Amino acid sequence: MLCVFYFLLRYGRRPLIVAAGAFYVAGSVALALAPSYLWLLIGRLALGLGVGLSSIAVPVYLAEASPPLLRGRVVSCYTVSIVAGQAAACVVNIVADACLSEQGKWRVSLGFAALPALLLLAGFACFGLPESPKWLASRGRAKEAQNVLAKLRGASGGGIGSDGHSSSSSSRSGGSSSRNGSSSGSGSVLADQVESDWQALLVLPSDDVGDVKVRMRGGESNCSIELARE
Repeated sequence: MLCVFYFLLRYGRRPLIVAAGAFYVAGSVALALAPSYLWLLIGRLALGLGVGLSSIAVPVYLAEASPPLLRGRVVSCYTVSIVAGQAAACVVNIVADACLSEQGKWRVSLGFAALPALLLLAGFACFGLPESPKWLASRGRAKEAQNVLAKLRGASGGGIGSDGHSSSSSSRSGGSSSRNGSSSGSGSVLADQVESDWQALLVLPSDDVGDVKVRMRGGESNCSIELARE
């Protein structure tokens, strides 16, 4: 587990997810074609490595790549997908038991896991799913992180400066006076302010975050949230 976290921080989320998919495919094929007990052990070991990598890298990637308003739902889909996979495995086992011979039953059941793994690999290889923008920013690759945010969210991605901070947070002080002077639409202003503040925290390199305090400013009709770093 600790080794996975090290590789996750050192090499990024995308390579680990691709490696997990490769382990899934290799393990499933080894189990389906296993000529001996040793190959069964090798296949199970490869599948175990795939499960270990994906169970950590995939939720982190989903959380960092999804928009703030959809983040909870997107990460929850990961858990739903696990349950759906278990249900699909039961269906495959029932069909294999009813239609195949004794040798074919367990081989098809164990080898069928390669199909969703191939879809995972196709998503990153063929459709070009990018690296996590937060990881890119934490490695000082702010321009790449901004491009990824623009690709994933269809806009400027909030803008990330060369120091890894969100450009929306740098313009916060300049626009605060105009927001305070307008009473109409204060709800949308507050929503934008909260999103920019938390987006700034999201894209900060982990070493630069430090201790963060949340302060409320203004009255009930027009308030904002400020992240104060110590």
